[in-house]
Amino acid sequence: MPKEKHPSQEGKAVPVGINPDGTTDYEWYPVPCGDWWNGGVALCEGHEIMYREEYPQGWQSYPGDICPHGRYVGGVGIDHMCGFCEMGA
Repeated sequence: MPKEKHPSQEGKAVPVGINPDGTTDYEWYPVPCGDWWNGGVALCEGHEIMYREEYPQGWQSYPGDICPHGRYVGGVGIDHMCGFCEMGA
């Protein structure tokens, strides 16, 4: 069953080539909020705002994959941990 599209999700601008003047040419593709897209999770504007407030340190691929100390702790396979977080700092 496909994921339900968030009402404010419009899509993502995707580079598709280089124009004669050297600028990048983009096409607009609809991407449902929460789907994996181009190396990260696509978020609608509402969720983007919500996660920016919850994770002011930002993220690499999805919200929560970087700890408050700026260390990458996401992914699968290798257990990425932050020593400061582990010690309760």
